[in-house]
Amino acid sequence: VISSSAANQVSWESKRYPNSVFTHALISSLSDTEGKNTGLSQAFSKVEEMVSSEVRRDRGAQQTPVMKGKWSGEQLQIAVVPCHPLD
Repeated sequence: VISSSAANQVSWESKRYPNSVFTHALISSLSDTEGKNTGLSQAFSKVEEMVSSEVRRDRGAQQTPVMKGKWSGEQLQIAVVPCHPLD
């Protein structure tokens, strides 16, 4: 589970673009991945830093995205190389 902020925090809308700060960071992180080598924790770390920095700068507040899970095994990958459908 990934949430945009801790339970005791506000999840802020951006002052500069449509969408929430979290949504923008998530889309950006997914767009700027390293393809099939991007792990979920790597992408989440980028989202966390982007959100925290922007909210601190623009709102003078704290917003910390949260990721919780019970996955055990190889790190989950969030992106894969596109494939062509079978003819």
